[in-house]
Amino acid sequence: MIALSIVCGLFVGLINAALDYLIFYRDVRGTFLEMLLTDPPAHEIYIRLLILLTFAGFGVVVSWVMSRQRRAVDALRESEERFRLLFERSPIGYQSLDADGRFLEVNPVWLDALGYDRPEVVGQWFGDFLAPEYQDLFRERFPRFKEAGEVHGVQFEMVRKDGDRLIVEFDGRVGHDEQGNFKQMHCVLRDVTKQKQAQEALWESQRFLQTVVDAVPEMMLVIDRDYRVVLANRTAKTFCGSEDPVAAGMKCHQVTRRCDDPCAAPADPCPLEQVVATGEPVSVVHVYRDARGDETFMEINAAPIFDGRGEVVQMIESCRDVTERMRSDEALRAAHDELEQKVQQRTAELETSNRQLTQEIAERKEAEEQLALFKRFVEVSGEGMGWAGLRGNVRYINSALCRIFGEDRPEDAYGKPVLRYYSEETQRRLQEEIFPAVLREGAWSGDLVIQSRTGKRIPTTNSLVVLRDSKGSPLGFANVATDLTERKRIEDELRKHRGHLEELVAERTTELEKANAELKREIGERKRTEKQLRLLSSAVQQSTEGMAVVGLDGCLQFCNQAFAEVHGYTPEELTGKDLSVFHTPQQIPSVEAADRQVKETGQFVGEIWHLRRDGSVFPARMHNTLLRDDSGAPIGIVGTLRDVTELKRTEEALRESEARFRELFDNMSSGVAVCEAVDGGGDFVLRDFNKAGERIEGIAKDEVIGGRLTETFPGVRKFGLLEVFRRVWRTGTPEYHPVTLYQDERIAGWRENYVYKLPSGEVVAIYDDVTERKQAEREREELIEQLENQNAELERFTYTVSHDLKNPLITIKGYLGLLEEDMAGGKDEAVEDDMERMSRAADRMVELLDELLELSRIGRMANPSEHVPLAEVAREAVELVAGRIAERGVVVEISPELPVVFGDRSRLREVLQNLVENAVKYMGDQPRPRIEIGARLGRGEPICYVRDNGLGIEPRYQEKIFGLFDQLDGRAEGTGIGLALVKRIVEVHGGRVWVESEGLERGATFCFCTAPEDKTENPVENEL
Repeated sequence: MIALSIVCGLFVGLINAALDYLIFYRDVRGTFLEMLLTDPPAHEIYIRLLILLTFAGFGVVVSWVMSRQRRAVDALRESEERFRLLFERSPIGYQSLDADGRFLEVNPVWLDALGYDRPEVVGQWFGDFLAPEYQDLFRERFPRFKEAGEVHGVQFEMVRKDGDRLIVEFDGRVGHDEQGNFKQMHCVLRDVTKQKQAQEALWESQRFLQTVVDAVPEMMLVIDRDYRVVLANRTAKTFCGSEDPVAAGMKCHQVTRRCDDPCAAPADPCPLEQVVATGEPVSVVHVYRDARGDETFMEINAAPIFDGRGEVVQMIESCRDVTERMRSDEALRAAHDELEQKVQQRTAELETSNRQLTQEIAERKEAEEQLALFKRFVEVSGEGMGWAGLRGNVRYINSALCRIFGEDRPEDAYGKPVLRYYSEETQRRLQEEIFPAVLREGAWSGDLVIQSRTGKRIPTTNSLVVLRDSKGSPLGFANVATDLTERKRIEDELRKHRGHLEELVAERTTELEKANAELKREIGERKRTEKQLRLLSSAVQQSTEGMAVVGLDGCLQFCNQAFAEVHGYTPEELTGKDLSVFHTPQQIPSVEAADRQVKETGQFVGEIWHLRRDGSVFPARMHNTLLRDDSGAPIGIVGTLRDVTELKRTEEALRESEARFRELFDNMSSGVAVCEAVDGGGDFVLRDFNKAGERIEGIAKDEVIGGRLTETFPGVRKFGLLEVFRRVWRTGTPEYHPVTLYQDERIAGWRENYVYKLPSGEVVAIYDDVTERKQAEREREELIEQLENQNAELERFTYTVSHDLKNPLITIKGYLGLLEEDMAGGKDEAVEDDMERMSRAADRMVELLDELLELSRIGRMANPSEHVPLAEVAREAVELVAGRIAERGVVVEISPELPVVFGDRSRLREVLQNLVENAVKYMGDQPRPRIEIGARLGRGEPICYVRDNGLGIEPRYQEKIFGLFDQLDGRAEGTGIGLALVKRIVEVHGGRVWVESEGLERGATFCFCTAPEDKTENPVENEL
């Protein structure tokens, strides 16, 4: 590039020589080439060489400047292209509107969400796609949107092409052209239906925080940049009397001081102005006097509230009356001031020889006094705050209360009884007196003794209030505790300090003598420094780069011609002027910040806007370095300056485009991860990660950026996504990774990924957490399977009922014909036999109908679930069939180790009764019949069983016996519904039932288990 520039310079020089010939030598005979070959005068050779070298140097400088600008533009263009690809392939909806609210552009996701094609949308009015009731609202608000410049969280109801409606939330920003005129409005949209469900929880949390803030005994205010109160707690409202400070539009001093005069006195500077200027918390003590002249001391703590750009938008101010504390310290301060006066008298005797040294000592003393005052304020500040549930378990404590309780971390106290942190006499008082009083009256305040975990007894003053939910029901107790031991410790230290002040007087005298000698040495060093500055000014006078030297007092000591010209001055006019001449009042904070950086780190590199003499401003690229003398002491600042107006315009256009796509990137509902390949594509390093990714994965962006993919997400190999990344990186072909379960030690969930490659070589994954959808699909599949099983069971039930109920009816119908014939023939005995058979058939039908009715009631009629001891239920079931057991001579053994299960006691008794009755019925010819009711452990759950030594069941029939009316022995009594009842009851309890048998004459064991308590619901609810 440099060689090319030299060639260009030489070419320009030759052109210049040719023009020179045409203008000055056209009367000379011969061609231009002949003139060059002749011997020209020496001075002409020197002039032409000088011209050639000048243009060559100019070409080098131009090439260097253009190269830097080209690299900056290329970097911004590459960033813009990356975010444009992210936007175009993003799954989030996007639209842009013109000044009339008509569509300029929509992306494919927007079209898919609304069901339209792009030609049907572009050019149409946005309101045509809204529900009718929202069209007038949009027509009214759109001009305000354009005036405001941006919108956030605006919700409209839109109508799809097929007529369906959906509620979407819009975030938008107005784009302007270079003249500041409206260009277009960019909006992203998202479905917010699910977010509605979380709003109630958010309001509940807000009510809790408001209750806690209202419980604080000090005034707490939230104040805007106009110093008006926008939020006040109960204490502040009480302090104002009947008038609400928020509704009345009061300013902060009208609330805290009850007057219309702002805090503007030098002794009482406004703390809020300091917060706005520095962005840091401020703590001060103000003194107020009423009409009678009585003093009131108010401790004011102020802290900033930042917006997303880091600017202070509001302030939090807390005020507390510390008059008593200040008066208690007044006597100690008076003694301290008396001794300080003696120090000043002794010091004055030594300062007669050097007034400058006296001034330095006075300033040092004032700084020490301010430091001591600040230290006292810090040592006595801080309130312990926390709250506990109605049962007395700790739910929350802050750091101050954690220190009082003697815990290492606040989390160590969560869930523990709050009474453990109080002495025994205080525990009794809390339980018998204070807690009932708080519940009854709503609040209590007084002194209590806290006994920390280390055994230390700490006296505290407490303010307790009851926390209530939105319905007024009590949730727990909130407490604000102040440790009273700190004040005593401070008083002891002050008394000790008073004893040491006399010793410090002598030490101070020695220090002042040493400081006097040091001051003289510094004066000599300063003279040498001034000489060095003059030499430096001479060296840079001819530089084309703007250069200046500034003293530590902010005054310009030297500037070269380039620096003065860019500001519209001469160097003589600027010498001695303060740097404020180059800056407007709005630029002063950034200038002061740059000055602090130079003094703290030694240099500053950045851009600062400068003011020209004619009132115009321009962006300047600054490189400031702190100058030091031989001993390392700072003596001034040297800086270079360059006007970068044109470069800023190019960068600003690209930066605006980049910022627009960055905003879309951060506000996408899908997670986006941008990765760079390392180790030849063997692994990937995360370079960018949006907010949706933080929410889905539950990890902060700062913890991810720069980390390897396989270390941050160790399950990515098994998940299959790492291989997809490698293929996309190698081939550049996008791939879709279907819904797959991802698991590692921290995360478990179903993910759906779309992976593609950027022109920069980075690999991008856009993904969604579809865990809820997969769970819903699984539940739907289980429900379908359950319904199919129930449908099949219903078909079998219908067929069986129609078959088994038909048999008694056929019997009754057949014997009606015989009855008619026997009655006509006068056969009385036959008539009685016919009537008896018809009666038995009717009884059989009634029995079948009763059993079927009982089966249908299971799951629809149930008692409340409870803990059921199966040993007791087993004895009750055996008593119900005691007659049949005694008739057959069966021995029944009930194990005392039967578990306690959770369910319907009466239904579980039916299970055991039917199983025992079934075992007795199929005992066969067993000479010593025996039934055992017991339990065993299998797969971590208790399994109950009823074991007999009867006929047994062949394996091929072991599933069939639980069906309706399925009896292996058709001659056996009963309806065949008993085991179906058992199966139905156990399944309603979330369990299963099966039979174990080695075959005929080997006995059978009927086993069942139920779901544990935490997975068992009311049977009626399960069925419904």
